[in-house]
Amino acid sequence: MKKTLLLGVFTAMMIAMVSLNSCSKNDDNGDGIINAKFSPPSWVRGSWGVEDIEVFEFTSDDVLMFGQSIKLMNFSAPSGSISMKETKSTSSVYEITISVKSGGEKAAAIFSFKKGDGTFIDAAFIEAGETLSDDDYDRLDKM
Repeated sequence: MKKTLLLGVFTAMMIAMVSLNSCSKNDDNGDGIINAKFSPPSWVRGSWGVEDIEVFEFTSDDVLMFGQSIKLMNFSAPSGSISMKETKSTSSVYEITISVKSGGEKAAAIFSFKKGDGTFIDAAFIEAGETLSDDDYDRLDKM
């Protein structure tokens, strides 16, 4: 299961970097830097990973995947858009949806995080439109 989550996160990052290097952000500030605003809940803040691999880090105003700030990823070129939305559906679930539009194509992915006991969180990665189940979640330990 953990390999599935790691593969999903890695794949999402690679798709974003390859696809979006040819896109511009609809919230682009002119220099290709994302103006996404994040406000992760306090229970998810910190670093989370598998074994000794840090996968996610949440700060009061940013989300990092494998040490790369989502909002500081550089997306530049004129033919598309990316949008990011965070959702705090309950006091114990936090989600980030990343949507990409380019050349008439659309894709979206959802990262979902469930509150654990403070030593772990559960994390899932699915494509938008898929149904999220408890089996989709993997444990990430506090780093």
